[in-house]
Amino acid sequence: MLQATQNTLEKLHQLYPTTPFLALGQTALWDETVKAALCYLIDQLDIKHRFIVAAHDTDYFAKLPGYNGKDDAIISVAHNDGSTRELWSAAGELSALFGSETIPSRDLFAQHHVSLEKASQAAGMGHDQFVDEITEAWGWKGLVHTGFKNLLSAEVCTCHGVKALLELYDWAIDLSLPIVGQECAEISSKLRNQLLVAKHETTGCLSELFQRLFQDIMKNLYHGCILETSCSMELFKFNSSTCHLPRFAPVALFINPETRMTAETAYHNAVLGSDIYTLDKFGMGAIPFDVASLGMGRGTLMVRPRAIEIEFDEPIIITTAEPVTTLKQLAEILEDRFGPSVALIGKAVSLISMITQEFIPVMNEEGSAYVFRTKMMHDEMNSKGVAIHSHPILRLTYPTWDALQQCGDKILSLPPHMAQAFGSQHVSCEVFGRTWREVVAQQEHVMELVSEHRAPRDAVQWIQEREGGEWSQLNLDLTECLHQINALVSQAQQIAEQTQSLYDQVREAQDAAQKLEHAKSEHYRELIKPRREKLYELRQQGVSEADSAYVAIQQELLPHEQARLVFDSQISVLKNTAKEAKQQAAELKPLRMQMEKGPENKALRQKLAQNEAKIELRRSEILRDAYLVSHGLTHTQHRPTGWWIPLVDPSGKWFSAIAEGTDAYLQEMS
Repeated sequence: MLQATQNTLEKLHQLYPTTPFLALGQTALWDETVKAALCYLIDQLDIKHRFIVAAHDTDYFAKLPGYNGKDDAIISVAHNDGSTRELWSAAGELSALFGSETIPSRDLFAQHHVSLEKASQAAGMGHDQFVDEITEAWGWKGLVHTGFKNLLSAEVCTCHGVKALLELYDWAIDLSLPIVGQECAEISSKLRNQLLVAKHETTGCLSELFQRLFQDIMKNLYHGCILETSCSMELFKFNSSTCHLPRFAPVALFINPETRMTAETAYHNAVLGSDIYTLDKFGMGAIPFDVASLGMGRGTLMVRPRAIEIEFDEPIIITTAEPVTTLKQLAEILEDRFGPSVALIGKAVSLISMITQEFIPVMNEEGSAYVFRTKMMHDEMNSKGVAIHSHPILRLTYPTWDALQQCGDKILSLPPHMAQAFGSQHVSCEVFGRTWREVVAQQEHVMELVSEHRAPRDAVQWIQEREGGEWSQLNLDLTECLHQINALVSQAQQIAEQTQSLYDQVREAQDAAQKLEHAKSEHYRELIKPRREKLYELRQQGVSEADSAYVAIQQELLPHEQARLVFDSQISVLKNTAKEAKQQAAELKPLRMQMEKGPENKALRQKLAQNEAKIELRRSEILRDAYLVSHGLTHTQHRPTGWWIPLVDPSGKWFSAIAEGTDAYLQEMS
């Protein structure tokens, strides 16, 4: 056991010997059961400490737009960033070994300059279908309810949900057994039998089944587990007999007129900038707590001067004779309207406030993203004189994959995306545990390389160096295709240059002709027109054409008339030159178009586009695989699935190593 963990647990037991540990999880088939490590650790220290593991059943069971039917079926769906991007499933999620809800999002591909539009062309499927497949979480599925009515998890009966749960488990086992070997089939069937037994021995809701499985699976991990089970519907039951419990003290701060404004302001400041609604978004009098009632659902509680409103699917308003300012008043009103089993439970941030009043929450490294906001709210309240004192959170950091080394030479047959990363399909547990961090770092680097090698020629050369095979030929094809296209482009460019030269000749000839026309006009005005006008005047005066004066002027005019003919000849030559050059340019245009857009060019560019699409498809696959390995292994290191552990190692060595290496530390909340 780590010394720091020993110190933490001994300190907790000294400070809070009677304060129970509480693990609150929505399903028994994910990471919650690995908290059996805490049972192991306190046993090693010979500490007797109450430990409650509860099913969080006051949230709505998952639904998904587009999956609403009429038969109230519960079905399993994969999670992707396409058709199921809005999925949020917790009460019925399940992962195969190494699987997790790790989604390579569309943003991920965009950030790494991968075009899913282009990649989908090579995949031979529609864009939407391709997006679903390339962004799908590997080895993860979740249950969704397809009926029109919203149901709390506490309202899903075992008989209704366990069939889908068993099918989901069978799917996960079908993916997992090839990894660990068929010799582990007996272990996998043990949990399935526990599911079946729990189904027959529990007649209530799905959360009752989970409570039974919490016990079974945690004892599979560590036979010495001593724990109690419960559910949030029970823990947060709010009536005249329970309203005095410390867990409801934060509610009092939001309804007591003396503290309400401070509490609301602290809550507002804590959630500001997050995806959590501030209270004003819910309506007048809203407080950050929900009422949960079987048959009614769950809705925000609004406490107004003369009324209480609960925002169920069909809101309920209860008028009051006087303002509700105490927990006792509130409890009596809710109990009278909904019965003694009604629950009052905090929203994300305020739920932590409720739990830490009376329990020491046990969370793994990634558990609850809102804890720091709860701490912000507590700090502001305390700074403003509204005292709220909380127990710390006990955080557990598991050495999940490092500890796998204890399984020694046992061989794992890795799924393709992991085999690529580890350099072999068959890897011993010892090698896996020793090298997985290095592999994660390598795959993060691979993601960077995908981003760097974005140009097709650069990308195909990189892929060829990585993988060889067909990529060597594709690299040659791409190079040859580009060479031929460039040759056509070069020819077209030469023709374009010739055409441009001819058009330059046209312009130069036209400009020269225009200048001669101008010179011819000036020559006429200056040298010919005055003399012709003089001859006209002489004729008007009756001077004979034989007269010496008349003849003299004609003699002067003659060379100028001849010069005018020279102008006409030169202009004609220039115009003919321009016409011929223009005609030659026109004849070159279809030849250039043939080079640029003709059948040969089109065929080459189509081939080029196909090759580039293949390259883009492979880039998308490499990025997906690298992300699944790097982020998936990191995520499951922190949040391993409990039933994986005995499946891989029935001897218990792996679990013992996880527990012994668990780093336990405190996160103070006030």
